[in-house]
Amino acid sequence: MKQPRRADTASSQRAFPLPQETHRELERKLEAVTQKLAQTEFDLQQSRTERAQLEAQVSLMNTLAALGQMAATVAHEIRNPLGGIAGFAGLLERDLSIGDPRRKWVKKIIEGVSSLNAIVTGLLNYTRPVRRMDEDSDRERGE
Repeated sequence: MKQPRRADTASSQRAFPLPQETHRELERKLEAVTQKLAQTEFDLQQSRTERAQLEAQVSLMNTLAALGQMAATVAHEIRNPLGGIAGFAGLLERDLSIGDPRRKWVKKIIEGVSSLNAIVTGLLNYTRPVRRMDEDSDRERGE
């Protein structure tokens, strides 16, 4: 904030005839209020910056939550047909004789389904909500 010029102080002393000490005390009070106002403006700017950062974090969390929901939905949609494929491949394997060359291809199908199931399980585990450690201990205590 701009400091009052001496001419301003002198003219205010002429306009408002008060003892010199009273003017000095008023000037000190004005300076204190001016400093407090500057600090308040600074604090307000910091609060605005913090608020903007928090809003950005909330937005990111919402985006990540939506992405997690979508990943979980896709994983479930993939897992359902994999179960059917695994079931039919198992039936086919059972019906083929041990020496049948097609049995090798059926085993490849079963291995592929197993591999995809592991990926889907990993995705589902990744999208599962995280439990805090204190939640586990609360459950153990029955709280």
